[in-house]
Amino acid sequence: MLFFAVMFGVVNLLCVFLLRIYVIKDVTGDIQITYMKDSNGVVIDEITLAVNGRNEINKNSNGDISNQTENDSTPKTIRETLCNLDYHIFSWVFALASSVGLVYGNNITVTSKAVGFDYYNDKLLIIIPITNAIVSASIGVISDKIQKKIPRPTIVVIACISYVIAQALAVALADKLTVLVIATAFVGFSTGIMWSICPTIMKERFSVEHLGRNWGIAIMLAAVAAFVSQLVFGALYDARVTDANNCYGITCVQSGYGVSLSMAVLSLVLGILLITRRRCCHANRIS
Repeated sequence: MLFFAVMFGVVNLLCVFLLRIYVIKDVTGDIQITYMKDSNGVVIDEITLAVNGRNEINKNSNGDISNQTENDSTPKTIRETLCNLDYHIFSWVFALASSVGLVYGNNITVTSKAVGFDYYNDKLLIIIPITNAIVSASIGVISDKIQKKIPRPTIVVIACISYVIAQALAVALADKLTVLVIATAFVGFSTGIMWSICPTIMKERFSVEHLGRNWGIAIMLAAVAAFVSQLVFGALYDARVTDANNCYGITCVQSGYGVSLSMAVLSLVLGILLITRRRCCHANRIS
């Protein structure tokens, strides 16, 4: 786990400082076309805007046309990004939630051994990859189709709720095989959403031009959070070891999952806060 966390951090530091995305504008002859996006996410070029008029576009799209220089998708320096409260909230939502999934996955066999289900380790271990793969393959298309009704940040909050449910089940009923399977499936479901949707939100809200830097910082925070969480989980487990470095019973893992539950709840609160802030800002712009 230590090696994994260290390498995770190193790779993402390289992303922060070395990865760049260069945006090339469409050029036809000597004409450069600038694209703009309204509040519903509809992309409109400046020629269409000039022909139809700003007021007509606003009426049809039920939102304000905003150039990239007028919203969060405007490229920002690293100092401006780090001073952006929404960026910090979103990064910590991802970091806390994803670390819950990583710690749970790392300790699923520890849990099964403690509660006497190690015979089912081979089955328990494939639940998260299968559910993760299914969700990852489908959630992008689904989120695109339902974006106007259910924005992507709301889907992330749903994932946080799923993490909370999974950790609560692990704390209270991990010694029941059916419940342990359900909790593991919830973790796989949430992990698929977090790692598929969050990069898209990072691109849409905080500029695609510096996606490597911005997303690298978020993943580095997730690596640090996962490393600390794993250390805490291990320390709490070791504190209950009584026989030949082994511990048996649900009490061996309850404290560790209690910490994960607290982190999942905190990520949920931050996710709700982010959505509330965005809605308030949007309402203020309309008024």
